[in-house]
Amino acid sequence: MTGIYRDIQHETDILIRQVDRRLARLQLNRSGQDLVLAELIAASLRQLVIGTARASAADRARVRAAVRFFVLRREGHSSALPARPLDVDQRVVNDVARQLGRADLIIKSSTESHALHQAPDQPCPIADEVAAGPPVKLTP
Repeated sequence: MTGIYRDIQHETDILIRQVDRRLARLQLNRSGQDLVLAELIAASLRQLVIGTARASAADRARVRAAVRFFVLRREGHSSALPARPLDVDQRVVNDVARQLGRADLIIKSSTESHALHQAPDQPCPIADEVAAGPPVKLTP
């Protein structure tokens, strides 16, 4: 039983480090409102990771998917793949927070006002698509 808790703690630590590394990279390239939004997303994700450490496997999977979505962002390295705006990450994180009943972690901003009119029980197709992807290989 102790091994299970150690594994959960290890996974939690890895996810938080991934979020922190992503935020550090964004701090080098972003400023103003983009940077503020990135910091809010990272803070919300950290709280979701910590809050679901001992939750069901399904809830932890939702949070892992949101972390993966934030961490594995496209930055527009080629003209074929434009950079994904941070408000898309915000929508995914907010959707996961709603699904987990954590309204206190929903990030409100002017960029999300159109998404707030969506029914709260509607699943986010982006989050579902990410969650359905291949399992995440957690590397420290």
